[in-house]
Amino acid sequence: MDMVNGKTKRLELETLVHILDALNRIAHQRRFSRTITLADIIEYIPEDEMERQ
Repeated sequence: MDMVNGKTKRLELETLVHILDALNRIAHQRRFSRTITLADIIEYIPEDEMERQ
């Protein structure tokens, strides 16, 4: 539930792989023309920028 609420501090690599696999299965079924990658689902915000928000 933390992930849904934007409160997740850390994700296991295996969890990310499962998310990407599931998204790419759905994308393939819907005939999307490209592969969904980590950059499509994760945004990196440096810690100092997080403190300013």
